Amino acid sequence: MPLFLSSAWMNTWLEVYGSTLGVDLWQHREGEELQGACLLSRRREYRGPIPVRCPYLNAIGEDGG
Repeated sequence: MPLFLSSAWMNTWLEVYGSTLGVDLWQHREGEELQGACLLSRRREYRGPIPVRCPYLNAIGEDGG
């Protein structure tokens, strides 16, 4: 499993960004068994004068460099 998908990485990510972003945890289960999970954050960005709510999976939507 890639480091960025590990539970250790996700827990650290939530400790750093979770309280400021309002992150949701999405889970997929089959019966009682967890099959997968991802983090969903949202950020308001502007497309010209129009505000757009953008969702990000397992990311915070940081500006590119």
